[in-house]
Amino acid sequence: MNPQLQLQLQRPTGAFVGASWTALLVGAIVYLTGLWNSDMQLNEKGYYFVILMYGLFSAVSLQKSVRDIALFDAISPPVHESVSEA
Repeated sequence: MNPQLQLQLQRPTGAFVGASWTALLVGAIVYLTGLWNSDMQLNEKGYYFVILMYGLFSAVSLQKSVRDIALFDAISPPVHESVSEA
């Protein structure tokens, strides 16, 4: 990797990564425990489980899109549009 590029990209700290994983795991465990102990029918439980999975997928997809755009902006040269006078 280019050393100049490495200076432009900021990595999250270990504490932030740990706190993020902890929050994700605790939230998912509490959500699934509540779903398991609920008196809903199985099809309702399945619906709420799928909603959880969609939410996790969308969060990961958004994070990857933001990261890819930031990486592209960091490595690509700026595009200058020339304006011609008429």
